Amino acid sequence: ASAEVVKPLGWRKVMATDWRTEAGALPRRTIIPTIKARSANVLREKIEQYRLFRLAYREALDRFRAGERETVFPMGTWFMVRKLGCLTV
Repeated sequence: ASAEVVKPLGWRKVMATDWRTEAGALPRRTIIPTIKARSANVLREKIEQYRLFRLAYREALDRFRAGERETVFPMGTWFMVRKLGCLTV
């Protein structure tokens, strides 16, 4: 299945748009996916990796909230490592 290609509006249409129009009033084009891949196999693999990351993050966050300050978060965790000094794998 091919994805729908959306052409840019162009400057004339942008300039003709009423600045008071609310974003919600504009038609919604497409959903922005968390993961996108051309191959179904690659997509399934990435979805599984993301699921495992979220599971590991949730477990680490639960331990951290329970008072375990030496909790190791999965690679890719930014806030907990940079802002709170937690460890990462």
